[in-house]
Amino acid sequence: SSILVLQMKDMTVSRYSQLIVVLIVLVPVVMKRGFGDSVSLLIAGFCVIGLAVINYFLPIRQYVKGFLFAFIPSIAIMTLFYLDGYALNKHYMLMLTIAMAAMYFRKEIILGYSAWINIAFITIYFLRPEEFLGAEQNPTVIFITIFFVQNAIITTLYYTANWGRNLIEASRKREEESKQLLEQLQGTFDSVENGANTLDANIRSFNENIGTIYESSNSILGAVQEMAAGIQDEARSLSALQLFKQLLGL
Repeated sequence: SSILVLQMKDMTVSRYSQLIVVLIVLVPVVMKRGFGDSVSLLIAGFCVIGLAVINYFLPIRQYVKGFLFAFIPSIAIMTLFYLDGYALNKHYMLMLTIAMAAMYFRKEIILGYSAWINIAFITIYFLRPEEFLGAEQNPTVIFITIFFVQNAIITTLYYTANWGRNLIEASRKREEESKQLLEQLQGTFDSVENGANTLDANIRSFNENIGTIYESSNSILGAVQEMAAGIQDEARSLSALQLFKQLLGL
């Protein structure tokens, strides 16, 4: 159905989104450090891509896959904060993972992922504030600002996803109703066709009966005509006999 096609497209887009996230994160690091000093990060990036591919083919529920599609790159980005330090593009990529979680229009995925990302934010802030926010004079103020902006985005995406899911469910119900109406209409057409076939058979039978009656009528008419001709012959014979008697004086 159309809903299944939409879900498959969401999974494909999520997989390619992970590839884009990894490339956007790794390319600046490689350009900054050079290829030789970035081998470990490149290996980690390819591991993320490999995990995304494995997740794509795992026989698990689609919405678990949807959560993992956002969860896997977020783990890699959080790790890069420890290994590579602060970079503004990493925060942008974390925001992108939130959007990836919202692509399935499931509030459960957004709630689960928002819980994880908030815990990760708080944990990394208390463990490595400078690597997470940079060498700022007021890291607490910046953290609170980013935290609330992030949760405002999550809240907006939550209600948008909930609204989108309602639209999808309404579309699915309308599709099912349309199928039922189509089946009923097809049944009506079949009934009309069967009735037309029955009527045609009755008309053919009626025509055959009319033909039989016509032939019988012709047979009866022929017999009556023969009887009438016989009676006329008999009457002429009687008349001739009577005349013959009169001539003989009988």
